[in-house]
Amino acid sequence: MTPHKDHQAEIKKLLKTVTPSSKAHQNYLNKVTIFINWHNHLSSLTKGHAKGLLIKKLKIVPSQIFNREYLVAYVTNDWFLSAAHKCDAVATTSLEIYNLASPPLVIAPESNSRLKNNYFLSILEHEFVHINQAILNNFPATNNYSKKPFPTLINHTLAEYQANFIQYYYFPEAYQKIEKEGYSLSMKNWSVLRGYTQALETLVQAIYMGQLTSSTVEKILKALPKQLPSGFKKIGLPESNGLDYARKLPPYLHIAVSELLKNFPMPKNEGFRTLTNWISINY
Repeated sequence: MTPHKDHQAEIKKLLKTVTPSSKAHQNYLNKVTIFINWHNHLSSLTKGHAKGLLIKKLKIVPSQIFNREYLVAYVTNDWFLSAAHKCDAVATTSLEIYNLASPPLVIAPESNSRLKNNYFLSILEHEFVHINQAILNNFPATNNYSKKPFPTLINHTLAEYQANFIQYYYFPEAYQKIEKEGYSLSMKNWSVLRGYTQALETLVQAIYMGQLTSSTVEKILKALPKQLPSGFKKIGLPESNGLDYARKLPPYLHIAVSELLKNFPMPKNEGFRTLTNWISINY
């Protein structure tokens, strides 16, 4: 891990924002210990049948950035592929096994359990940021889209921006990998853009799952371009980026929908139909 030479003021501010107190983190670790003990006990009783096969290994992993420890669950490759096919690891506020709810943790496929290369470590550190956000109750829930769609999208953008920027700052090679793919944005702007597009993906997924009515989708699509610049400004991200992304909303949504439909069938709900119709008209 070789930190970036620039952006020291920004990283200092971000780390202060996303780092829980020692007391809060210790409370998290206490819950981790209880969960591991119960999971191991229940696994021994069921002798690895049914859902017990989901988690292949529970591991407490140290963070190089935060100098703290976090829970990582290595699960079956098939299950992970069905749940997060594009990812190497994902953070979640809870995973339920045997009706036992875990504390916040990172989930990764069993095939990654022995990886020690810097790129995978950078991904784990990215997810540890999300665990910190969950401990601080700042990790946005996707089911909030049905109640507060725009604030949820903005909060998702901020959460992903923070994780992206911290990852790229401490692991510049992760950002350099992106540069080699032909992107020429600065590390800051790429972190903002990727945070926003990741948030759009969660919005599209919520619409796909039928969490938003057709009328709600219409309201979001109408309001989003107008509200995005001020929304960015409110959370401390460049207003100019919000203005630029607002103009490019149709192509960004088109990409998010296209990626989703590569792996899942077209749903029959009206909300998703409203979304795809809007894209076809405006793109």
